[in-house]
Amino acid sequence: MFEFLVAGFVVPLIVSALAVPVIRGLAPALGLVDQPGDRKVHVIPTPRSGGIAVWFGMVSAVIAMLLVQRSGWATGIAALEVLDDTLDANPLRFRQLMAVGIGGCVLFLAGLADDRWNL
Repeated sequence: MFEFLVAGFVVPLIVSALAVPVIRGLAPALGLVDQPGDRKVHVIPTPRSGGIAVWFGMVSAVIAMLLVQRSGWATGIAALEVLDDTLDANPLRFRQLMAVGIGGCVLFLAGLADDRWNL
């Protein structure tokens, strides 16, 4: 159970926490800064690319879960065993999970484009 907790919570927490200052520093160079204006609440330029750090955290959680599951460390973790059994019993379920993951990435890219070009 400890491995499941580390893979699903601690890894993305650390990845997101480390990514925030890096992305915040890169935001001006990437054009991801919101300028103050009549319809804005803030009075100083504000980076608006925090979703990148969240996305990195989410992806790191998925990768960590897969590594824990495939490495054999997860023996006895009921949630991963149920997932394995479900995917083995119904191959369509894997395609559904992939569709959700790809959909999430598309939404992330749309949000990033909105941050960059103010769609």
